[in-house]
Amino acid sequence: MTSWNDFAQAATELTTRVEHLLASHKHHTIATVRRNGAPRISGTEVQFADGQLSFAKMSAHDSA
Repeated sequence: MTSWNDFAQAATELTTRVEHLLASHKHHTIATVRRNGAPRISGTEVQFADGQLSFAKMSAHDSA
């Protein structure tokens, strides 16, 4: 798997913009499509650490 650092070295301008956008807010949403075609919106947190880009989210079974 390619690390975020490897990707950043290959596409510096793009990754600089992405890092700026993702770092501007701690909480984000990711839109995906379920196997049956239904949309799903998931709340996430984004973190850049040790050359990696990580997404953390609460599962549907977790409670607040």
